[in-house]
Amino acid sequence: MTLAGAAATTLAACGGQGAEQACTSPHASLIPAYLAPEELDELARRSAPSALVIVNPDNGPGTVKQTRFAEAIVRLRRAGLRVLGYVPTDYSRRDPSLVRTDVERYAAWYRVSDIFVDEVSSSEEALPYYTALSASLRTLPNRLIAFNPGMVPAPGYFALADIVVTFEGRYADYRVRTDSLPSGLAGFATTQTANLVYDATDAEALQVVDTPRADYVYVNSGTQPNPWRSLPATLEEQQSRLAQCG
Repeated sequence: MTLAGAAATTLAACGGQGAEQACTSPHASLIPAYLAPEELDELARRSAPSALVIVNPDNGPGTVKQTRFAEAIVRLRRAGLRVLGYVPTDYSRRDPSLVRTDVERYAAWYRVSDIFVDEVSSSEEALPYYTALSASLRTLPNRLIAFNPGMVPAPGYFALADIVVTFEGRYADYRVRTDSLPSGLAGFATTQTANLVYDATDAEALQVVDTPRADYVYVNSGTQPNPWRSLPATLEEQQSRLAQCG
């Protein structure tokens, strides 16, 4: 998973709102569910169906199908959740053919077609790599593509994905870096944004969802090296408050 949040720049605001202005439309969760199958079952029981869930069997789909993951993904779908498969790109250094192989394995083994592209570069120089990758993924109609640079990337990235993670990092950094909209970013309103915040108390988590600065928001108390290894105690409350925002 990306560590880019540690170096994140100022976050894209939700619809250009100010730092403490309440949102004006409903929001939802984008959940990095880097969990064991039994914990995915718990998520299926606890989560609202509006959430997007990222599964990650083995830093991607792995090299063999895992039956327990396949069963857990079925239960997530039965709960009404939309499932995305985690695929790393090593900040444009990974062979695109390996990325496409991961995508094909998700489809064949887990019937997952939506993709969460992680370790995404934020630079102009890497845009050709991600432009080609996005084009290769767009061959399947209605596929949802999320890019995770973990910070606000160069403007060209917003044309390549349906969701762009504009912040991934610690709550302490989130509060410092989310006070203003970066110059020029407001023109990309058709792209949905996401914030993934960790190392937050329960009270801080609810504060984040009460004043969201992105279309998708998820907050937990986890810390590095794997901040997404457990579900937050406030999951249901987060989703309830996000859904009522408006």
